[in-house]
Amino acid sequence: MQSFDVVIAGGGMVGLALACGLQGSGLRVAVVESYPPAQSVYAGEEYALRVSAINAASERLLQHLGVWQQILGVRTSLIRE
Repeated sequence: MQSFDVVIAGGGMVGLALACGLQGSGLRVAVVESYPPAQSVYAGEEYALRVSAINAASERLLQHLGVWQQILGVRTSLIRE
């Protein structure tokens, strides 16, 4: 049996952002997710018509975590209306 200091329930945007934020903290972190990891999504592949809006505060957090530039490279666009 393994033991962890933090167990995060869910590997979605929030859970993985928390896991990234705890990286390097010295805590033993586990992410528990009921679905297998999805393959990376690249332009030209099929994808679900799901939209996520990220506000300026979340953008700053993702920049601080060092993942914002990678997110920008995968199907992002401004919401105009």
